[in-house]
Amino acid sequence: MRERIDRQSSLRLEYRDSRGWTPLHFCCSSKFVGFLHALETFIEYGEANGNLGIMVRQQTHNGNTPIHYLAQNTHFDPSEDSKYIQILTRLVTTRSVLKLTNKLGRHALHNAASASNTPAIVALQVRVRRRGSF
Repeated sequence: MRERIDRQSSLRLEYRDSRGWTPLHFCCSSKFVGFLHALETFIEYGEANGNLGIMVRQQTHNGNTPIHYLAQNTHFDPSEDSKYIQILTRLVTTRSVLKLTNKLGRHALHNAASASNTPAIVALQVRVRRRGSF
């Protein structure tokens, strides 16, 4: 996937559809097997180009960031918990990302709790403690 992103100048990770969704939003909300691998590729690409912070702050028209969707996404194999937590932690680049709310006033931690996504709840709580409270 990384090679495809590098080769195709027309492939833009900043692209938004009519709802404000970017490729990172779609990947974070995905139910397909292997979405964690795709997320790792997006993160590496964003880090290499210095725009990961911008990518994770992009909000849909409903105000959701990619982290909102990833926090409620429970479609991963439980054996991949550590990889999921690592990816979620890498996406939380700053405390300001943790403060972003959607139009319903919900943080990503709210989404994780409503989905009963224990790995996300734990990972986000650890990040909040390290970075400071909301």
